[in-house]
Amino acid sequence: MNDRVPISEFIEKHNSIKSEKAKEMYVQSIIRDNNYYIDYMQKYNASNKILEINYQNQNNENKFIVNGAMEYLLYICTIIQLYTILDIDMTNYTSDYNLLQSNKLINPIIKMLPDDKKEFDLVFHLAKDDLFYKEEFKYRGEK
Repeated sequence: MNDRVPISEFIEKHNSIKSEKAKEMYVQSIIRDNNYYIDYMQKYNASNKILEINYQNQNNENKFIVNGAMEYLLYICTIIQLYTILDIDMTNYTSDYNLLQSNKLINPIIKMLPDDKKEFDLVFHLAKDDLFYKEEFKYRGEK
């Protein structure tokens, strides 16, 4: 059974709620429990997927294509996908992000994410450091 909620459905219901307190409670209801833990390798694989899409060594030359704006977008969509019951369409994540952001829901969601997100952030930054470290050695001709 799929317990995920499509972004459009979430926003429609959120916008139909009149009370600000009830809206906040509704946003909280889509966040995974604070004790929720994501397997380390799942964090590692999700981090590498973001990096794979955003950092490319162009023609094995000393040119790295970096797309920080896309990294941010994918990072936000990934952590929402991992730590909420919202269903981010990762083939059309820009639209889902825009729907959430245009309704001012990204920041409230991010602020409520479980403590485990801190470990995801650490793994993500370590994987990013590793990518640049490995590429630096390739550029120097080392293995």
